[in-house]
Order: sequence, then structure tokens, then C-alpha cells
Amino acid sequence: MAKNSHGGHIAPDEAPWSFQTVKNAGKSHGLCCKHNATGIMKSHSGLCGLSQSYMNDMNEIIYDIFQSEDELDHKIRDARKKYCHNPRSLEFINSVDRNKNLLCVTIMQYVFTVGHCTTSIGESWNSRMKGHGELKK
Repeated sequence: MAKNSHGGHIAPDEAPWSFQTVKNAGKSHGLCCKHNATGIMKSHSGLCGLSQSYMNDMNEIIYDIFQSEDELDHKIRDARKKYCHNPRSLEFINSVDRNKNLLCVTIMQYVFTVGHCTTSIGESWNSRMKGHGELKK
């Protein structure tokens, strides 16, 4: 039986310590989908009648599997145009775009099982790394 050549995967919070920690551990990196999905709820205020549309669009961008990365980029550009008048929403869209290679299922489906596994593994890793010290704040 052949051994798995994959060195493992870590899905931590998007924190100053996380990127270097994952690199030092020699693991592949992804971001916790749950934390990013809660960002949708924090960034929709001020959109008035577009709130539900924004939440649907952002969940689609993060969780749906598109035919290509170009299609994902197109969806992100469309969201940026549609919601650019709201600074909080635009900031979140830009964050998703910057981190799409670590977050969006269209890309991450080939690296790791997304969904509850990503969240539970990410949460346990974050808890282990933060412990009860300074990072817990």
C-alpha cells in the first residue's frame, strides 16, 4: 500500500500568525470557511434592499463549484460592481478575492474536503495553536 504523499492540511483563522505557522509546519493552507461565512453577515449592513442578494451572492462565491477559476473571477467582479457603494461589503469582497485560493470551493475542492470537515479541523487547530495565551484575544 502506497503512503499518502500529501503532508497534511491546516485551515486556521485568517490571523497574522496563521500564514507563517502553516508555512513553518510544511502543510497546505486553507482558510476556515465558517469564519469567512460569518464575515458575510458582518458586511451586509448598509445594503438596504440588497442585503439578501449580497448574502446569496457571497455564499455562492465561497461555496459553489464553478466550471473554472475564470468564472469565479467573473462572479467576484460582478459582486464588486453590484455592491461597491457599501464600504464594508466591498472590503469583504476584496478579502475573499485576495484569499480565493485558500477559501473558495471552486479552487479548494482539489485540495481538501470543504464544509463541516474544514470547519471542525480548522477550529480544533485554531484552539490548539491559540491555547489560553495572547493569541486567544
